[in-house]
Amino acid sequence: LHRSDRANEAAAAYRRALMHRIDYAEAHCNLGRVLREQGRFTESVEAFQRGHKAGSMQPNWKHPSERWLADARRLLALEGRLSAVLDGTDTLTDATDLALAA
Repeated sequence: LHRSDRANEAAAAYRRALMHRIDYAEAHCNLGRVLREQGRFTESVEAFQRGHKAGSMQPNWKHPSERWLADARRLLALEGRLSAVLDGTDTLTDATDLALAA
């Protein structure tokens, strides 16, 4: 669903999966990705936090959830600066911020 540009359906499917298994790290992280792509950055951070916490407790966790969480937090911070950037009172100069904002 997510790859088929059916983000709302994908988010609903991930949430249904989490109703059955709250510690399903991959579902939390995938939900975080969908929410991030929808511009729902606060919710994205929350989902990545849950996914990273659950995943990092697994000995075989191989996903870069710590980076995903850090990126989501930066996007949330950038969203808070958007008005100032648009009105010219703030500028993006950090390469990572510029890449994330693109």
